Amino acid sequence: MSIFWDSPFNLNEGDNIYAKVSATNQYGAGELSDKDNSPDVQVITVPHAPNTPTKGSASDHTQNVIEWSTHTNGMTGGSTVLEYELEENKGSWRSIFTSTDLATTYTQTSGIDTGTYQYRIRMRNIYGWGDYSDILSITVT
Repeated sequence: MSIFWDSPFNLNEGDNIYAKVSATNQYGAGELSDKDNSPDVQVITVPHAPNTPTKGSASDHTQNVIEWSTHTNGMTGGSTVLEYELEENKGSWRSIFTSTDLATTYTQTSGIDTGTYQYRIRMRNIYGWGDYSDILSITVT
């Protein structure tokens, strides 16, 4: 099995790949197979960056509610999303929530002080973690 990563292949999610193969042994190489008999192989990748999370309407000075939308094949890399990870930045990025049940809301109630909080999210499928979303900033006064 071969895996094609990035350039120079310029493959996009959903592209089809057709291959010709031949067998080789101590007597030499056989003829190449016919392209018409090759199986269809489709390009699949790690997930794309999800949409920016949003501030939930229940957010106030005692809690930050962060919400994000579920994602379909257009963003999942062609594979099922297995997990979301939410990170917070208060000087440095740290993971504050992972969702293997694919929940799309997180409520932060502890450690809420006045200031600006930054959040970002990413998705994981069987091929790995995708890029992070754009950053959501929430200011608590």
